[in-house]
Amino acid sequence: MQRLLPRLRDPAFTHVLLVTLPEATPIHEAMQLERDLARAEIRPFAWVVNQSLTPPSVTDPVLRSRRAHEATHLKELVNHTQRMVLEPWSDAFSSSAGRSAVAPSETLRESKGSASVVVTTN
Repeated sequence: MQRLLPRLRDPAFTHVLLVTLPEATPIHEAMQLERDLARAEIRPFAWVVNQSLTPPSVTDPVLRSRRAHEATHLKELVNHTQRMVLEPWSDAFSSSAGRSAVAPSETLRESKGSASVVVTTN
């Protein structure tokens, strides 16, 4: 433990990623984890939001409602963190066991103040 904690605190050695879903409870639980990590002087490098409906266009009324609901929570994160990656919702996660974890064909970057948002698209 004496050697591990300094390594976890060293941003040149370790990048901590907080991974969540675009919903109130998962985001707020991850924010609590971030506060717990801060007490140990461990600073997350970035947030990853999985299964977001914000990047893709959706026409189904239920999915459009869900996308509007998640926008509130994503705005909270944009104002909270400097680095965030949105991974779009995809049914391929459940059906592609051999797929690479990160294989976006295009990466879009947006900026809001000092925060940067990275949106990956397939």
